[in-house]
This record gives sequence, structure tokens and C-alpha cells, in this order.
Amino acid sequence: MSSQTLWTVLNFNGLVLAFVLMMLALWARPQWWQAMPTLFAGLLIGFMEPRTEEIIFIVFLLFAFGFFAGFVQPRGAWRALSAAILLAIWVPLNELFALVMNVHLVEPPNPAAGLFAFVPALLGTYLGVLIQRTSRAPRAEPTV
Repeated sequence: MSSQTLWTVLNFNGLVLAFVLMMLALWARPQWWQAMPTLFAGLLIGFMEPRTEEIIFIVFLLFAFGFFAGFVQPRGAWRALSAAILLAIWVPLNELFALVMNVHLVEPPNPAAGLFAFVPALLGTYLGVLIQRTSRAPRAEPTV
């Protein structure tokens, strides 16, 4: 099995395993429902980023999912920051994983460049918080 095939199999099976673990986590702790879609979206974006030539698509996904994650945060800018981290951390980590496995991608793996994924994720989450605070939408109350 080539390193490219092994990398793809490990990535995909990691997504499936993460999904199952998130379902179990939500069963045990339903109050985590806001973080789980954000975490899964981040994993999915991290999976897709090394496989695409159009980086603008990844930037848009990070911004859009960041916006929705920021909008549904009950309170506090630090929660928006954690949503941006949950979204963006998987891009440089997957780039690093590809580099370690010596996988040949659309472009050479560059974990340092992957750190720029935090910019659209942060912009999106804070825009979501701003729109939530200035909108007429009812404020979400934290659940216990």
C-alpha cells in the first residue's frame, strides 16, 4: 500500500471514528451540541484542504462555519475563539501528518502555511458574535 493510499485511509477512518465518538459524547453530554458540529466541520475541512487546488473554497468554509459557530455561542468572546480553534487546528495538523508520511499532494505539505487557516475562522466567528449581539434574535441561554 502506498503512503498516499494509507494517508487517505487513515484520514477517512479517522473522520468516521470521530463521528462515532462525537455521537457517544452527545449521548453522554447533550450540552456539548454546539461544539460537536464545529469540531466535525473542522475535521472535514482539514481532510479536504490538502486535496484541493482551490484554497478559496477552504477559506470560505472556515469563514462560513466560523460565522455560524460564533452566532450560536451563548456568551463570551472566548467561546468564539475556541470555535475558531476547533475549526482551524485541523488544517495545519493534517498538513503535518502528510509531511510526516511523505505524501505527495496537490501542493507540497506546508504546516506553517496551514496556520493561516486561523484567520478566516477567527474573522467568521467574531463576525457571527457581532451579528448575534446586534440582531433582534433572542439570546441563547447556556444549558447545564
